[in-house]
Amino acid sequence: MMAYALRRILGAIPTLFVIVTLTFFMMRAAPGGPFDSERRLPPEVERNVKAAYDLDKPVLQQYFLYLGKLAHGDLGPSYKNKDFTVAQLIGAGLPVMLAIVVALLMIQLQRFSLTFMVLVTAPLGIIGVAAALLASGRPFGFVALLGTLALGGMIMRNTVILVDQIRQYQAEGHGVWESVRESAVRRFRPILLTAAAAVLAMVPLSRDVLWGPMAFAIMGGLIVATIMTVLFVPALYVAWYRVRPD
Repeated sequence: MMAYALRRILGAIPTLFVIVTLTFFMMRAAPGGPFDSERRLPPEVERNVKAAYDLDKPVLQQYFLYLGKLAHGDLGPSYKNKDFTVAQLIGAGLPVMLAIVVALLMIQLQRFSLTFMVLVTAPLGIIGVAAALLASGRPFGFVALLGTLALGGMIMRNTVILVDQIRQYQAEGHGVWESVRESAVRRFRPILLTAAAAVLAMVPLSRDVLWGPMAFAIMGGLIVATIMTVLFVPALYVAWYRVRPD
């Protein structure tokens, strides 16, 4: 069982690599920078700050430096909290948040494999977030980060709905392949309608100066994640449990 789970985890690495790569270059192409919200810095100070964060190097070199640091768990220093690294800030609150999320998913799904499957789908909207911010010209600031975190919960909710429907069909005596196929068809409309309602609800906020980046992050991420959830989750379920057509 451990060997099987390890193979599945290793199989997810190429997908995560593609997501990380696309997100990196999309965020670099997006207008604005990490210091745009601060008061204007003198040119010499700005050059020194960019050098400290490796922002003065070519984008391709930044990318390889980022991959090397990411492989060692180094997410770099914080732009806002100068005395802390990003890993320290994430580590302060992530364990508690992750424990609560995993506990709630375990209560609902009652299987570790399904819980892990739901957690894997949480980053699916990152590509949509980067694309929406790039197209709208909005910076990835604090409010956009809030929208991205909220987006993860929305994506996992859709995955739970789909996985729970698969389990219901199996409990009724249907085959696994049929359960996956029929669940994707039956839950497509509810998932699409709830996602459309959430996207449309963000439209009034998209024109706001403060909350606009959050609205675009949620809209872009949810559109992409909804499509990927309907297509990716059934395929992941079939591959995870090695389901064959009936």
